[in-house]
Amino acid sequence: MLIMSGTLLLWISNYSYKPLTFIDSLFTATSAVCVTGLVVVDTASDLTFYSKSIVAVLIQLGGLGVMTAFTFLFILRGARVSLQQRYYLSNSLGLESVSGVIRLLGHIVKMTLAIELFGTLLLFGKLIDYYEPLSALGHATFQSVSAFCNAGFSTFPGNMMPFSKDIYLTSVIMILIVLGGIGFVPLTEIVGVEKRGKRLSPYCKMVLIMTVMLIVLGCIFLFLSEHCRSNQQISVFQGFWDALFQSVSARTAGFNTVDIGKVSPLGSFILILLMIVGASPGSTGGGMKTTTLGVLLLSLYSEILQREDVVFFGRRVPYSVLRKAVSLAIVYVMTIFLSSFIMGFMEPYSFREILFEVTSALGTVGLSTGITPKLSTGSKLLLILLMFWGRVGLIIFFYGIARKEEKGRVTYADVNVPIG
Repeated sequence: MLIMSGTLLLWISNYSYKPLTFIDSLFTATSAVCVTGLVVVDTASDLTFYSKSIVAVLIQLGGLGVMTAFTFLFILRGARVSLQQRYYLSNSLGLESVSGVIRLLGHIVKMTLAIELFGTLLLFGKLIDYYEPLSALGHATFQSVSAFCNAGFSTFPGNMMPFSKDIYLTSVIMILIVLGGIGFVPLTEIVGVEKRGKRLSPYCKMVLIMTVMLIVLGCIFLFLSEHCRSNQQISVFQGFWDALFQSVSARTAGFNTVDIGKVSPLGSFILILLMIVGASPGSTGGGMKTTTLGVLLLSLYSEILQREDVVFFGRRVPYSVLRKAVSLAIVYVMTIFLSSFIMGFMEPYSFREILFEVTSALGTVGLSTGITPKLSTGSKLLLILLMFWGRVGLIIFFYGIARKEEKGRVTYADVNVPIG
């Protein structure tokens, strides 16, 4: 409903300026609600002020999460939140119980507005050097919301490429991306630890460890693949800074300080891997999630050591979580390659370009090699579906359409299947 409302509003608000086709309006609205950032029209030059405002609102609602945003609006009206609604909200945030979920909702909204306001002020202080005050404030507000929500939309022509050498601006954008990608629950927990001196939960520790590990490794590999192999005309520091920015952004944000279409095949492969993993559960970003990769790596480590249980910081990871992580990884990778195969039939572009766009859509990233505006209607519809799946979550989507099987009373005999 939110996507369709946004589609109609964009179609109407831009009609007298540069009319959008219905498919382009639908694509833009889906990309905004699913905080992806893939675009078929240039946000900076092809959209009116009102259209950009609509996109910003859609990004905000999508970044908070549809359940979170509309439950909060429900509370503002003075309505009572039922137990079922609390259960759905707790699931969307990755909580184990409904206890304290409404109080957490208030913290999430306050934290989001505070971070975005602070980001706006930081960006405005620098953008006023480039634009008139009112224009600078508009750009700062839009970029702050888009960065924290990991959307990747930008009102700058060429995204962040004109400011690739501006360390201040790119630093603020990276900080906002990381804060949005960590997840609301870990952010709230970190703030609570600072106030009350409690210890971080194993879940929060896993999110932080995986986030730092992916950023550092992604930066190193991108620097080696791009600067050390093909882009030696720029300084070492600039090459490192571009690699760091793209490592942070490729997780689910979609901002870029370099031309993605000119990235080497090896660099594209690294970006694809980062896009597949994505952000953390209950965050503004999408992807397979950092905790899914963390559980898979822990399972691998335990198997190598021939341990019966998968243990993390003195806690055993349940078998149901392991099974869900493996299932999600398989479904995610299968969806990427099947979608790339289908799009390969419809488009004349190389498989690398198609695989990149598909992964970017499913991971709700927004990075593009530049072929998205040139795609056929069928391919755009496929990317729309992938963006929707990526934001809702593949496992949750299939849970929603599948019939729940009742537990049987029969226990089957084990079968030995050789693996290896």
